[in-house]
Amino acid sequence: MLIISKFKDYYDSAIGVGGIDKSLVYQRITTEIEIDIFSKYFKEFCTSHGLNRLPFNYWGDRRDDDGLDEYIPIIVGFCGKLCVGYVFIYSNITFLNPNGIKRKKIIYDFEHTIEILRIDKKHYQYELLKNFFTLQGKEDLRIFREYNVPAFAFEFRPGNNQALVLNPFLKDYELYKKFNAFQAHQEIEMFLGGVLGKPEKEIIEISEKDKLIQHGMDKWSFKNPDPPKRKQK
Repeated sequence: MLIISKFKDYYDSAIGVGGIDKSLVYQRITTEIEIDIFSKYFKEFCTSHGLNRLPFNYWGDRRDDDGLDEYIPIIVGFCGKLCVGYVFIYSNITFLNPNGIKRKKIIYDFEHTIEILRIDKKHYQYELLKNFFTLQGKEDLRIFREYNVPAFAFEFRPGNNQALVLNPFLKDYELYKKFNAFQAHQEIEMFLGGVLGKPEKEIIEISEKDKLIQHGMDKWSFKNPDPPKRKQK
């Protein structure tokens, strides 16, 4: 696979391990689209999985001894599947230390998320988070096919602002926690050459008569083709 891009992602290190197939080209151009994500893409999908309410706008405002400032949900689409998690932003910025630094980490694991947020099973937010993480690994090709990309990211931002990022910088989303460099490169290569390289099969409706003929039947299949002659009295 030949990657044409203005930036280097973490899986680029796997290029050339098995040789570069220049017949398969990945134009990795990052584009950001501001949309109403939930209503356009996820409402029907979530409802079909029994997810009537998700913590999409679940921003934290907690300041405690660990310095956690914000926790923001994230959905990364990668080669046909959804990866869900939370972005945790920490800082040591205080009134006495206005020039402190911020750091972030992304967790793609439900139990670890619950542990960080210190939410017990009796809290109503526990079920919201649990439902959100049931999207983990779910397959949904609609966005991949619509924009012809192997990867995207949904960003949920304060103020109910949302954006769809196409061909994102996956290292920034710490996707290496789920796919190492070789796995990610291989997945993208197979997805581009396979799923996106082949159009969806068109469903052709055929008549009942044609269905019978297709199965080797005709109008005489359940009849005697040569009915016996009636005896003359």
